Amino acid sequence: MRPGDWRAVEHHLGAALDLCVDPGLRASIEEALDEANACATAAEVAVELHRLVVPVHRRSARYLHGERPPHVPILGDLASVLAHGPMSLRAVRDVHRYNPHLDAALADPDWLVVEGGRVTATARCREFLVIVNEAHTRAAADLWPDPPALAVPAVDHPMSAARTGDTPQARLFDRLRALRHHRADAHAAAWAAAGLEVREMPADDPVRRRIEAATDRAAARPYRPLDGDGRAALLIGLRSL
Repeated sequence: MRPGDWRAVEHHLGAALDLCVDPGLRASIEEALDEANACATAAEVAVELHRLVVPVHRRSARYLHGERPPHVPILGDLASVLAHGPMSLRAVRDVHRYNPHLDAALADPDWLVVEGGRVTATARCREFLVIVNEAHTRAAADLWPDPPALAVPAVDHPMSAARTGDTPQARLFDRLRALRHHRADAHAAAWAAAGLEVREMPADDPVRRRIEAATDRAAARPYRPLDGDGRAALLIGLRSL
């Protein structure tokens, strides 16, 4: 069985559970089965997060107006936090860990001020960030005109403080984006634990499969409090958007 093939793991554990009569062993199998289901959920939700979050950013471009700073890709991700107050420098660096233009944005005092380990938007920047949040709010409403009521789990991540807008679509966008950044952190940690720098690898490369499996295990944390029906309902809801 290949690392990260969580549905296959579930199948085999389910078969083992059907044959098991020892109460203690059954409890261990049930625990492992629930863990595999949470990891499978994390992997499959990640696909939906990419499918749903990225188009909001792309569509919002049509609603941007007025002055555009030279750091739109960076500020666009941070607008829902920085428009309302400072953000830790570490969190900013984590959100844009792969963006080669981050240092230039942080060094531009017309838009961002870095002091005491915190990043603050200037008054000029906040005006733009308000426009970005309005654009994201409109784009989310365009793409999800009638979103279902989803029990999106909360995550312990700085992007959980994001507030793009007050519409149901904007709040959903914030929750999905926080989950996506939570997984990005898990992915970076898995690469670091393997002693490797992030790089392109074929999907069937054994090292990549092990790293992706480790990512799923860490990213599964928000889904563990949900039961199997709750996880399935979340996936169905996301796929319906």
